[in-house]
Amino acid sequence: MTRVYLYIGLILLTFVITIGWMEEEIERVESIVLLPKADASVVIDGYPRCFSAYQGERLRFYLNLKYDADVTLKLVDVSETIVDSVNFFGYIQDQVKLKSYAIGFNYERTFTYSIPRKLKSGLYHWKGTEIWFLVKEKKKSAPIVIVYPSNTEQAYNNAGGKSLYDFNSTDGKRSHIVSFQRPINYRVTPTQDIHEFTKGFLSWLLDTDYKYRLIADSDLDDARSLENAKVVIVIGHSEYWSRDARANLDTFNLRGGNVAIFSGNTMWWQVRYMKNQRNLVCYKDSVLDPTDNILLETVEWGNEYLNYSVLNSIGADFAHGGYGSKPDNGWDGYRILLPNSPLLKGTNLAYYGTLPLRTHEFDGTLLKTETEDNIDPVPDISTLGAYRLEIIGYDLGHCHYVGCRSVATFIVYQRTPTAGQIVNTASTNWCSTEAFYGVDATLIRTVTRNILTGLLENTDVFSVAEKKAGI
Repeated sequence: MTRVYLYIGLILLTFVITIGWMEEEIERVESIVLLPKADASVVIDGYPRCFSAYQGERLRFYLNLKYDADVTLKLVDVSETIVDSVNFFGYIQDQVKLKSYAIGFNYERTFTYSIPRKLKSGLYHWKGTEIWFLVKEKKKSAPIVIVYPSNTEQAYNNAGGKSLYDFNSTDGKRSHIVSFQRPINYRVTPTQDIHEFTKGFLSWLLDTDYKYRLIADSDLDDARSLENAKVVIVIGHSEYWSRDARANLDTFNLRGGNVAIFSGNTMWWQVRYMKNQRNLVCYKDSVLDPTDNILLETVEWGNEYLNYSVLNSIGADFAHGGYGSKPDNGWDGYRILLPNSPLLKGTNLAYYGTLPLRTHEFDGTLLKTETEDNIDPVPDISTLGAYRLEIIGYDLGHCHYVGCRSVATFIVYQRTPTAGQIVNTASTNWCSTEAFYGVDATLIRTVTRNILTGLLENTDVFSVAEKKAGI
C-alpha cells in the first residue's frame, strides 16, 4: 500500500511541476507576443560573435536595446542597398563594467543569423546601426583578395572606455589589450569616421565586374585564405599587422603573386592575438610587453631587432612618409614623374601634372636624395635591395619624426626577378569616398582600373619594360 501511495505522490508532483512549467511558458509567450514592434531605432549598440564569417555560416549577434521589443532589421551593403532582413525578440542587456574594453561586453545572444550561401563576399551592416560584419567567400575562387583593416578599427575603438590610444581613452591612458567582443565606435574623432578610408573603393567595386572576396586582418594569419588568388589588395588605413599575416603576404608575393597597396601608414605596429583571436594585443612598448619572444614584441615594425623591414616587404613605410593633413609644401596629390606609366593610361596626366588626392597619412620609399621642393626624388634601389622600383609620383608632407623630410611616393616595386609586382599608392585616402566619388573621381577610378587590370593580367606595369635575356 505504501508503494501505491508513493506512486500516486510522484504522479501528483509531476503534474504540479508540469502545470507550473506550462504557466511559466504561457506567461513567457504572452509577454513575447505583447512586445512592441520596433526597428533599428531601438538598438543602442551591439556586435557579432566574430567580425568575419563564411557564406552559409550561422553568425551570432549580441544587441543591447532601449527596451524589450519585437525587432525587424534590414541588412545592407556598403552602398546601403538592402539585401536581407531578420526578425527577433530583443532585450535590454547588462554590460560588464570592469575592463569591458579588454575582456568584452559579455552581452547575451540576441539572435543567430544564417548567412545566405549566395550572399556576395563583402562588408555589411544592419541598417540604422553600426553593427558591421564581413562575409567571406566559401569556395575561395575569386582571383582578387581584399584585406580589410579590421585590426586598425579595433585599435582606435574606445567602446568600454579605452582603445590602444591615449587620446580617446579614459584618464588619457590607453589599454594594451582590446576585445573584438564589443561594439565599435567608428567615429574616431568628431570629424573622422574610420570607415571613410575604405567605403569609396568598396562601394565602387559593387558596380564593377571584378571577381573579389574580402577577408579580415586576422584571417590572413591562415595562408589558406589566399588560395587561388592572383592579386591581394590591402585597403584603407592598414596599420596593425601580425607577424604571420606579413609572412603569408610576403610568401604569396615572392612566389609570383601580385599585390596592390591602396593604404597608407601600412604595417606600422606589430600585434598579437589571444583567446582564439578574440583579443588584440599591442603594448607599443618593449619594456611593458611580457612576451619572452623578442621577435613578437608589439612595437613599431621599424625597430631593427624585429628583423622585418616594411620597406623590404612593400617598398615604402610611414617613417619615410608622414602626414598630408598637416601644414606642408606639397600639392594634396601626387606630382607625376612618369607620365608614360601604363598605370596612368587614359588620364592625360603630363610630367609634373598632379593626381589630386588629399591624404591623412602616407608612406614613402627609401631615397638617394634629400628631396627639396625643386629636386625630384630618386629611389635608392641598391640599398633597399630591390630588383626594380620606380616612383610614378610624389607629394611632400609633414614628417612623423623631428628633423626629417616627408616624401610620399606612389611606386611600382618588385623584390626579385621571380616575385610578383607590387603597386603601392601609399595613401590612407586612396579608397575614400572623396577619392572615388568626389570631383576628381574619374582620375582615381581610371588609375585604379589600370592597376587592377595590369596585375590581374600579370602584364608589366612598370613604365620601362623589363629587358629580357638575349634581347
